[in-house]
Amino acid sequence: NKWILENEARDVKVTDIETAKSEGAIAMFNEKYGDAVRVVSFGPYSKELCGGTHVDRLGDIGLFKITSESAIASGVRRIEFVVGDLAFHLALNTQADLEKASELLKVPPKEMLSRLEKILEEKKQQEKTVKALQEKLALSTIHTLLQEQGPETPWIIRQVGADNGDILKFMVETLSQQSPNTLIVLGANIEGKAQFVASVPKSWIDKGIKAGDLVKNAALVCEGGGGGKPNFAQAGGKLGGKVKEALDKAQKTIENLKETASI
Repeated sequence: NKWILENEARDVKVTDIETAKSEGAIAMFNEKYGDAVRVVSFGPYSKELCGGTHVDRLGDIGLFKITSESAIASGVRRIEFVVGDLAFHLALNTQADLEKASELLKVPPKEMLSRLEKILEEKKQQEKTVKALQEKLALSTIHTLLQEQGPETPWIIRQVGADNGDILKFMVETLSQQSPNTLIVLGANIEGKAQFVASVPKSWIDKGIKAGDLVKNAALVCEGGGGGKPNFAQAGGKLGGKVKEALDKAQKTIENLKETASI
């Protein structure tokens, strides 16, 4: 934009290819040039071999506004921009958006950045508080599950309440730490979607029971899929209302194995 405001006039001359190169003219590598070439220059800013059209002066371009910039290959970046009336209207629209945002935040435009930073920090602290409360509730559920587990049932296969997949995973990990020899499969209906997490001790893995298979088969009941390692796995499905049915199926598999093998 600084160059555009300087309004350098276009200079065009025809010369031989070697002279043009020696003067620093830019050429497109995939183009073929004859002995005589057309060199277009705008002051010290641009000098190239070109047979196309150009503005008469740099000021004719008007406002220059970059709209996007991205990598398209190693060492190559793509810049998209608009000029003239398009750039002017884009700037006006952007200013209107900023003014609207300023009204919503109830601060002058120059204070918007600091206000947004404060809001994001408050949100971060709130998320930490919510997570701590979720984990506290999860620990209460874990305590109940361990109390309800019978001495003759070395597994915990239950549907539980969980706000998200991270909490469900936290519950299974905590249970497996507190009861390392117990097979654990927990499922939850989270916003209408089924989620499953399983932890399987080595003694069960040696008998052919794997966490990945358990959650995968459970997820299939709920029109989903997933898997993972033999000792720990996660899966999900579309039908949150079928979580209990899926877990009942998993429990039957475990009970049948217990009847035929020493677990």
